[in-house]
Amino acid sequence: MLPYLTAPRLRFYQQLLSGGSGHVLPFSKCAGLALTGALLVTLVFPPAASAVKAKRSHAAEQKTIRLQQLVALQAECATQIARISKAIQELTEAKDEKPSESLFAEFELWERLELIAAQLQSVVEVRDEIADKLARSKERCQQLARTGVNLPQPYSFLALDEARDQWLVASRRRSAIELELETERSLLIEAKDQLEDMEHDRRLAKEAEESGTGGELPELRRALSLAELRCRTFKFDVTLHREHLKNLNQIAGLAQTEVEECETIVLLISKNVLFTQDDLYQRIAFVDTQEKLIRKQLNLAEERLRIATRSRSQDKEQVSGTTPESIFAVARKEVQLLQQVLSEVGGVRECWRRRFAFANGDFTPDGLDDWLDEALAAGQRIEHLSEKVQFRTEQRQNALSADLRKSVKFMTRLKLSEMKNISLS
Repeated sequence: MLPYLTAPRLRFYQQLLSGGSGHVLPFSKCAGLALTGALLVTLVFPPAASAVKAKRSHAAEQKTIRLQQLVALQAECATQIARISKAIQELTEAKDEKPSESLFAEFELWERLELIAAQLQSVVEVRDEIADKLARSKERCQQLARTGVNLPQPYSFLALDEARDQWLVASRRRSAIELELETERSLLIEAKDQLEDMEHDRRLAKEAEESGTGGELPELRRALSLAELRCRTFKFDVTLHREHLKNLNQIAGLAQTEVEECETIVLLISKNVLFTQDDLYQRIAFVDTQEKLIRKQLNLAEERLRIATRSRSQDKEQVSGTTPESIFAVARKEVQLLQQVLSEVGGVRECWRRRFAFANGDFTPDGLDDWLDEALAAGQRIEHLSEKVQFRTEQRQNALSADLRKSVKFMTRLKLSEMKNISLS
């Protein structure tokens, strides 16, 4: 079939290239056959760009279908939630029959499924954006390798220092994403285990429903329906974790590319760098500005500590709760941290002066050992202080996150409790 389909076109290109009508073209017969073969390959096998375009079009179509399904699922959940709310309200108003616990359980499952569907929709929607960022980051790396850094040479030492800072930030971001990947893998395994348990309960409910007789059948069917809904919810929960893990893998790739981009910039700048007096003045001015901000924060923290101290003393006299004590402890810790940060500012300023002197050869060999020892000691102190500040920040963020989760759970329970109280009244 293939020779039959390609033969007319092949004869046409052979005549065209070899002068089939008596006209001699500026090609030899061999050259004509070679070009004919190349054209034949183009006709029979589509170009790689076309294949990539077709693949992307298929992926976009699949994504659209997936999003439509998720929107339809959310609509279904909203319909079921409205139906169950109406049923509970009708049973409450009729006062002939109280809403069953299974009805409240079904209501909670539909709400959870609606939330999972919304989260899954968000995860699917951002995937293309992550892929685009990854492609642009790779393109920037290739551009850097070809053209270098778009800065006047010799490069400023501040540009090198900023490039190193960016590399450090990118490296920490990559480490954080790797930790998040590990956490998400654990959550996926946990979700799969929970799904297996739900599937086991569903099979038991199915067996009970099939062997049930008489008046117990409605209750058994109700239990089976709940078990199936619970399995459906947990299946989507597993899908959510799996899709989120795919996104995190892409984000991890993006973070790695950003680290490589920063490493390339540092390498290129470090080949031709000059530390000038203006660079030193700019950096010292920046340190001075940061010192003013830290002092301002310290003044505010000390004021909060004074207020907490007064509240703590009053609380001891009144022998009341422990809240003022905890506020006092937080305020005192904040003041201590800021004082420690402020104590290192002078050393940072001196470090920049020594870096300038070293870069310009204005030093004596005997003093280098002392500089190195002092710099290492200061680096250890600052690293330890940075870890303490980071730990304190994470503690605060975790506390806020825990408070938010408690608020959501509280509102959910309050909503269900109100519905139950209404049904019992």
